[in-house]
Amino acid sequence: MPHEVQKVPLAAWGFSEPAPKVGGDGPTVKRILLAAADSDACRRAVAVVASLARSSGSEVCVVHLIERVFLGRAGWCSMESADEAKRLVGRFRTELETVGVRVTAKTGKARREELALRILLTAAEYSADVIVIGTRRKSALRALLFGSVSHEIIRRSKIPVVAVP
Repeated sequence: MPHEVQKVPLAAWGFSEPAPKVGGDGPTVKRILLAAADSDACRRAVAVVASLARSSGSEVCVVHLIERVFLGRAGWCSMESADEAKRLVGRFRTELETVGVRVTAKTGKARREELALRILLTAAEYSADVIVIGTRRKSALRALLFGSVSHEIIRRSKIPVVAVP
């Protein structure tokens, strides 16, 4: 059974409704990058993106990077297949399109230590106004010891980041 995007009011996520147009250039959030992962937090992030995109008329780019691990002489190992990655972004794309959001989707590969940087580069290429990412609720100590993609994105990003727990 496919997961359906909940219609959650923006106020429930801590956002205010967009102000009515008063001679401006329109909404300030025109492009949203959703850093996708197969997690409950990312499924909640899709609901945030849907609410934000629908209220501001934004378009969304869903990006998912396949994590690669170097195993020495054995070579590189991917943590999932390309087909699994395409199914994941396809599912999120369909959920967003179902509620009237314009969506593009991308997949790629990156080493664990490059995931955050590659997401930030993709956001820059897409000219994103905001990045939305689900968090895995790692403690600060665990994130320090083992790394955290969401912490790294928040630390390095030049644009706003919405981290959804």
